[in-house]
Order: sequence, then C-alpha cells, then structure tokens
Amino acid sequence: MPSLSTIPQPISIFISSKRFLENDESISGETVPMLVLPSCFHARCAVVLHRSSPLLPRSHPRSSLDRPYTSYLPVDRTRICEAISGVCAFLAADREPAHHKQRGQPSIAILRSIHNAKKENKKHGLGRRRNSPKTREFTTRPRPPEPREFDRPHPHGPDERSKTTRGAGREGQSCLGAQKRPNIGVSLSIVRHVSTMKTLALTKILFLLHIALVCGAPFIAKRYRKTQQEDQNYWNNLAQNELKRALGVEKNTNVAKNVILFLGDGMSIPTLTAARIYKGQQHKRGGEEGHLTFESFHHVGLSKTYNVDKQVPDSAGTGTAYLTGVKTNYKTIGFDASIKYNDCQTMFENNKVYSIAKWAQDAGKRSGVVTSTRVTHATPASTYAHVANRDWECDGAISAEDMQKCPDLKDIARQLIEDEPGNSLNVIMGGGYQNFVANATDRPNDPLDDQWASCRRKDGRDLVKSWLEGKQQSGVKHHFVRSKTELNDVDTSDTEYLFALFSNGHVPYEHEKKSLNLDVPTLAEMTEKAIEILSAGDNGFFLLVEGGRIDHAHHDTLAHRALDEAVAMDEAIEKALNLTSEEDTLIVVTADHAHTMSISGYPSRGQEIIGLAALGDDGLPTPRSCTRTPRDYTEVATGWDYTQLAAVPRNSETHGGDDVAIYANGPMAHLFHTLHEQNYIAHAMAYAACIGANQDHCKGASTMYPGTPTVGKTTDYIETTTAGGSTLAALPGVVLALLSALWLQH
Repeated sequence: MPSLSTIPQPISIFISSKRFLENDESISGETVPMLVLPSCFHARCAVVLHRSSPLLPRSHPRSSLDRPYTSYLPVDRTRICEAISGVCAFLAADREPAHHKQRGQPSIAILRSIHNAKKENKKHGLGRRRNSPKTREFTTRPRPPEPREFDRPHPHGPDERSKTTRGAGREGQSCLGAQKRPNIGVSLSIVRHVSTMKTLALTKILFLLHIALVCGAPFIAKRYRKTQQEDQNYWNNLAQNELKRALGVEKNTNVAKNVILFLGDGMSIPTLTAARIYKGQQHKRGGEEGHLTFESFHHVGLSKTYNVDKQVPDSAGTGTAYLTGVKTNYKTIGFDASIKYNDCQTMFENNKVYSIAKWAQDAGKRSGVVTSTRVTHATPASTYAHVANRDWECDGAISAEDMQKCPDLKDIARQLIEDEPGNSLNVIMGGGYQNFVANATDRPNDPLDDQWASCRRKDGRDLVKSWLEGKQQSGVKHHFVRSKTELNDVDTSDTEYLFALFSNGHVPYEHEKKSLNLDVPTLAEMTEKAIEILSAGDNGFFLLVEGGRIDHAHHDTLAHRALDEAVAMDEAIEKALNLTSEEDTLIVVTADHAHTMSISGYPSRGQEIIGLAALGDDGLPTPRSCTRTPRDYTEVATGWDYTQLAAVPRNSETHGGDDVAIYANGPMAHLFHTLHEQNYIAHAMAYAACIGANQDHCKGASTMYPGTPTVGKTTDYIETTTAGGSTLAALPGVVLALLSALWLQH
C-alpha cells in the first residue's frame, strides 16, 4: 500500500453534523464539515478549516469566508496517519460507551484529540508565520509530548480503551500504516456521536471508499500514459510527417460565401494548452500530444488586444475592434476612440462604427449571433449596439441623470430589437431574458439577479412581444423559444428568423446543463441550429459564436469550469466544420483577451491537469493552474467549485494583457499569418467575403485604399495594383525612347 507521501492530490473525508461542540457553541441549521482527512506531503499537510473552526488563525477574518478555508500547518506526517487510525478505530467500533449516548455527545477519542490539538496549537503557535531572512515560511516547532492517559476511567476497562484509540495507532497498521498511539495534533473539529447503526454503516462505507481513492490515486494517473515507445525514430517520423503536410498546404483563394467567427471570451494561450490536455484526459487519452479541433488549422496568427486607452482590455473595446475594424476605448461599444466612457453626450452619429454583421446584411447575406452569455453582453452587443457604457444592457442600468442629459438614449436590449443591424439579425441565441421583459420571473435553476445579473427593466416594456409583432407585420417566418425542447421543434427549413433566450441571465455552464438535466441546449447544439437556418439563404451568411463562460470561470478562478467551457466551444467548432465546406466557408477562431491563468509546477506527463503538480520548496503542494487574484480558498482540487490558489486578494480575477491566438481555415485563411492588430481581423474576414470596404475587389482593384490586393477570378494567386500604377510605371521608358529617337536623327 502506498504511503501518504505519494498521494498526488488531496482527498477529503467529511462527516457532517448540525452541531459544533466547542465551548457549547452551536451553529443552528447549518451543516458544517466536522472532519477532514487530507493527503500528506512529506512533513507538512494541507488541511481545511471551516469558518467556525476554533483552529482557524485568529488573524483571518472569519466573516469573509463563504467557503472552507484552506491552510497549511507544519505537522508531522506520522501524526496525520495516527489521526486517521483513530478515526478508523472510531468508525470500526460496534457501539459507543453508554455514557456517551447523550444528545450531541462526540466520541471520546476524537473529543480528546481535539482538546489536545487546541492545547498544542495554542502552546506552540502552529500555523503562525514568521519572517525569515531568506524566505517567508511556516514556523516549525518540536513535536509536543505525548498526551496523558484519560482523566476518567473507560467504562469498559483499559483494554477497551486501547482498542478504540491507542490500540488503533499501535496495532491498526492496515489503516494507512500508522505505527504509534494516536496523537492528533491537527484534528479540525469534533465528530458527533453516530446515533444509529445504519448511519454508522454508511459512514464506514464512505470512509473506506475514500481510503481506496487515496491509496489508488498514484495509479490512476498512469491511465494517461502513452503505450508506444517514444524513441528517436518516433520523434523523427512524427516531425517528417508534419513537414510533408506543411509542404502540401495550398492557399485557398476562393471567395468566402460564409464567414463564421468563433470567439472564446478570455481564451488565453495557456487556456488552450490546458484545455487540450483536459480534452485528452476526459477521453482517457494522453492530452499533451493531442489537439483541439481548430488547432489543426493550417493558418495561425497572433492578435494584440490592447484598447486605445488600456494596456489590459475589456470585452467591449476588443469586441468593437475585431467586429468593426476600429479600436476604441475601454468599456465602450460601437464608437471610435472619441467616445468617453459613461458619457452619453459624446455619442455622436458620425463617430459610430458598424460591424461585419451589418456589412454582411448590406451585401444580402444572412447574419446571426450565438452566445453562452446574455445576448446583450459585451461581445454579442458589439455586433449591433452603440453605447458609451457596456453595462447599459437594459434601462434599469441607466441613471436618471443620464436619461435627463440624453432623452433619446436607448439601452442595448432596445437597440437589438428596434434598430439596425440588430433588428435584421436572422438568428439570436443566448441568455438575458430579464433584460427584455419587465415582468420576468424566477424559474427552477434560473433565478433573477444571480451573481452575473445585469439589470431589470423598469419601463414596463416587453421587447420580446415587440420583436414578435414586428416580424409578424413583416410577413416573415419566425420563432421565439426559451428551451432546448422548443428549439428542437423549430423547422429550420421553414424559419427565417429565430430569437432564443434560454435563461434570465447567462446560459448555465455546460457541466450544469448535464448534472442538473436542464432543458438548455449546448453551444454545439445552438451552433448547429443557427447554421441550418442561415444556410438557407442564397447569398451566404455571417455568424458569431461566443464561448462566453470561459471568461466568467476565469474571473472566479474556477479553472476546471474554464477548461470545460473551452472544450465545449471546441465541440461547436467541430460541428460547424461538419456542416460546412472549407471551399466556401471561412472559419476564424480567436479570443478577445487573455486571462492570468498559468500552468506550472513541473508536473509529470499525464498528471491530471486540474489537480496538483508537485511540492514547493516549503514542502507544500503546487496547483497546476494558478491565477493571481483569489476570492477564497477551498479544499477539493479537482471539483467544479475549486478556486485556484492566488496571491492578490480581489473579488474577481483580472484579464491578461498578453496576445491571443488566431486560427483560420477556408477561403483566404492565409491572411492570418503573423502578429496582427486586433482590428485587422474584421478587415481580413470582410476581404475574404467581398463585403464592407473591400466589396469591390472581387471585380477588380479596390478604389478605397491604394495598393489593396485583389482576388483573381480565374487565377490562384493575388495581384497588387494601384490605380494608374501601370501608366506611371511605363512613363520613364517612353521618355527614354523619345530621347533615343531624337539622338539618332542627329
């Protein structure tokens, strides 16, 4: 059986109680973790303290703890093993002593352990820090003396006592190999007396299952190992095959009938790397050598994401850049940089910039937006809205002062329904129902005003009803849906316009849709339905698909969720590739900005990407994915709600200012080939589709910008021409010929 030092990640065992027995202090109506048995790492051990634990460091603000508090105490590993042995003995006992069957009375073994733990922690200052000339580390104290015998005699004699407590440490070597009597210096709280045999039996089973997981953890990671030998022949052959593929790549200079932009909100390059590994491990394969679907695209570039006024951008300024082709200021949408944030009096008509969605509409193409956020959120809003503040998603978010200064000011939701190009979008799918309807109500697993809520309408409008009435008056075939079931019932061959709002706020995370069995489509399912509707048009389409909840998970330092959302977007991209042809459909995959997550710790190849990597110089475990700004600390490293460790206390993690990747496939994909300004993306997509500023280049040279390259109709190369350039180039030769003729005459 492996020792605790080999366990790669913490496995916590909880025994819950509604009563915390410490100085007769009770927590009514609250279930708190009463025992946590963590994995040990050399001479130290990661432990979890509930906010009510008496062992919580006094310097820590208890009131700020919404979740358990993770701390590291300098504890000898043997003592943890002894603690587990004591619990083994407690759980193995067939019955409790008679005088401990009172209501709320804990096991005497665990009670004594807690008493000793408190005394030792207080006496020796366990968990307190001191400053060292070289490093800041936990104070290491000598091991306290062994505890004395029990003050009161055991009702069943000393033999029974040794069986339940001391004997477990000496003789119970099968329980994780403990060798000595239990001297529990890090017990976290008191285990309440188990009143029924059924509960005791269930507790035994859960305990043994957790022990099995702990002991088997070192072997689980091996399932990701490659079976083939990766010798020099393997790597040489791998490189030669890749070289052949690179030499065979040809430029696709067709006109892009369709353009699909996949936008991973906050999908930084480290996020891509981690998502690639996560995807492989989810399929029980190696992740490092695998790839996401779009990572096989032949054409790759980088994008500089800064806003005009910010080194580190937000999604509004970046959305304006890659959709309109013009960079702008932080938190503003649909204007150039002359706009001032939150100042409606700087919103002038001649400063508006329009997105590629409108360029597509003007060219007779269909257009659509699919998102896992609210459809009024920064990224989707950048396709149709013009506001000085991205938070003006509904009228409830606009101050009375702003409405007085700008009486004609429209919120983003109204612009989507009433103005162009929003009103002409053929497909709108996402969340944010409460921004459109004044009387929106809670639904199961879909509350109003959740963590990410924006606002509620105050003007009494029902914008969904307005949209339906407008389409009915126009005589077009349309549908409004609110669930996956209703979406599946839509006949795409008989639908020109689709409006879908699946939630009051943002669309739930992908894993929540599955675990809660929600009637909400996945991003891939939304993408499929959108392409089916848009493809019915004769002239092609433009579609924006946003994986927006990658960003939200990163803001909450929830790396597991962020990677899962990135893989969900990858599945949507794979669906789009299967439904379209690379001969006439340009697919671009990029991010609006980065995040601060990193991959570190020198983990062995094949280790779980969302787990722990290795030990630091202080003997403590290093999380593989880290961010810089924490909210709080939790205990289960691989759980959906585990927040990555961080150094700077903030309510929300920040964006990153680093460059993001661009992947492209299809007509003119080779235009993405180097480090680009982010606004270049819109121009390159428009050029490939012959829309917008470059709409005339398919017929010949562009007259808008001198030197603009053109696509030949019958050739497979690109020419660069300038108006009048051929005449000017021939002029010196003509003059020289005339001078030569005059000289010969003489």
